[in-house]
Amino acid sequence: FLRAQLLRWMPTVLVLHVPLSVHASLRPFRGYALCGDPAWGEAADRSWRDERREPWPKSGNSRATELFLQAVLSAAAPAGPLVAVLAGHVHAHDATPFGVEADAAGAAEEGRGSAAGAVQYIGF
Repeated sequence: FLRAQLLRWMPTVLVLHVPLSVHASLRPFRGYALCGDPAWGEAADRSWRDERREPWPKSGNSRATELFLQAVLSAAAPAGPLVAVLAGHVHAHDATPFGVEADAAGAAEEGRGSAAGAVQYIGF
């Protein structure tokens, strides 16, 4: 579904419940491992007993999660049609530029490039 929508090459906003680990500055985000965080797995799962479920896998993220996150990063503006990700879950607010061009944002602050065009907003 995501691929079909992105291939339309129209400005796109992705709405998710759990925020994505789109930038190293979000690892972890206020104590939470976000979707796609490389540290995600059984060792980071502190809530499985309280939530009455099995612990997360020791192996960490599934290949499907890794591919999804890679697709989101690759589709980020200005190189792609994805302009924003809207997410919540962690009951905190944040706005983080991301994507293939995200490191250019740091360069822009130093006068060496241009900022990324995609932003993940966390706040509901």
